[in-house]
Amino acid sequence: MKQSRDEVIASYLSFSKAAAKCKALTLVSQVIDGDTAVLEYAQKDLCGNASEANEKQRISMINEGGWKIDELQISL
Repeated sequence: MKQSRDEVIASYLSFSKAAAKCKALTLVSQVIDGDTAVLEYAQKDLCGNASEANEKQRISMINEGGWKIDELQISL
């Protein structure tokens, strides 16, 4: 599938919000360097589950004839 970077990000965020209903994601940083991009999101629990840890998601993307997610790291 030849998707733009923004389309891949939107698809991922839609999936993530559906799968983790109690989490809110906020974009913290975005680094785009040619055919690679790294996005980092802060993740906050909305359902009252107290957590002392800094929750985040790090999404590495690569453009190979269309953008795709290359690696995903979720820290809970």
